Amino acid sequence: YGDNSDDDTEVITINYTMNNIVNAVVVSDASVGYDINMASDAAVADAVALVLDGVNGFSATVESDWYVVVEGDDGNKCNIDSIAFSGDDGGLNIIINNGAAPVLQADVAQESTLTVVGTATVGETYNLTVTLKDGTEIIADEYESVGGETEAQIAAAIATNFNAVAPAGTVNAVDNGDGTITLDDENADDGGFTVTNFSASGAFGGSGASGDPDPAADGLASADIITDFNQNGDDVISLGLAAGIGGVSGNIDFAAAQASYGDAYTAASGALGGNVIYFFTSIEADAAYAATADEVNEGDTVGLLFFDADNNGTPDGVIALIGVDGSMFAAGDIIA
Repeated sequence: YGDNSDDDTEVITINYTMNNIVNAVVVSDASVGYDINMASDAAVADAVALVLDGVNGFSATVESDWYVVVEGDDGNKCNIDSIAFSGDDGGLNIIINNGAAPVLQADVAQESTLTVVGTATVGETYNLTVTLKDGTEIIADEYESVGGETEAQIAAAIATNFNAVAPAGTVNAVDNGDGTITLDDENADDGGFTVTNFSASGAFGGSGASGDPDPAADGLASADIITDFNQNGDDVISLGLAAGIGGVSGNIDFAAAQASYGDAYTAASGALGGNVIYFFTSIEADAAYAATADEVNEGDTVGLLFFDADNNGTPDGVIALIGVDGSMFAAGDIIA
C-alpha cells in the first residue's frame, strides 16, 4: 500500500535470504534513480520489482498493478524475511506472502553424470569435490588405487567415499555399475551444485589422467577436468613427478592456443622428451567435447597440461583446466 503522500524521504528496506545467505536491498528515490510516487500502490510495486529484479539470482515482476512476484532463477531458493520503512512513511505498508499464490512450477532437482575412463595406475588417487549453491564444499576422501582397477570399480569406490561424507539431504552419488556416477541433488530448492574437482593424481611416475591421451585412443575424453584452477591465484598441481621448472633449460614448454585437440597433442608430442616432461597449451571447447563433459560449455577456453611420466617423448596423460589459458598458468603451478 502506498504512503499517505509522496514526501520524497521514504525508504523501504527489504531483508531477504537467498540459498541460506542473508542480504538486503533498499528501495528509494536514490536507489532507483528517479522520483517514486510513494503515494501510488502501483508505483511502489514497480519500484520494488525493479530493485529485486536487479538482484543477481532473482526475477521480480508486477501482477495486478500492486502484487510483486519474486522467484529464484535456476533453482535459487529465495525468501523475503522482513520489510522495514523509514523517512516520512505514514501509511506505507507491504505484506509478505512467501510461498503463497500464484502457484509456481516446482523446481527440478539437478542431476549430473561423471564418467571414469581407463584403468587405474598403482598409487593413483581419485578426488571428487562438489560445491553447493551456498558455498558448502563436499570433499570425498580420496581413493588410492592398487593398480588395474576397472572403470566400474573406480567409479564405485569414488561414489562410496563421496556418500560417506555428504551431509544428509544434499547430494547423493549413485554408482551406475558401468564406470559412471550420477550425482542427484536431494533438495530441489537448494539452488543446485557444481562439480569443482573430479580428477586423478599420478604417483611414482604413473599417469595423472584416466586413459590414453592419443586422439587415436581415448583422446580428450581421457583428460581429468579441473573447473576452478587459479581463481584465487594460489592453486597448484601435483602429479607425483618433478616440480615445474621454467626458462630455456626448464622442464616445461608452452605454446599458443591450438585449433583442435589433435593439433595440441601433435604439438605436445613434438615438445616432450629430453628435459621436457610438461607441455601446456589451450583450445576452445567444441560442441562434441561439451556434450561429453558436464563441466564444459561450447566455446570455453580449455587449458591442456600434457605430461610425459616415463620421459620417452610421448604424452602419458593430459589435464583439462577450464577457463585457463597460457597467461594464467606457469611452471611454478606444478609441484612435486
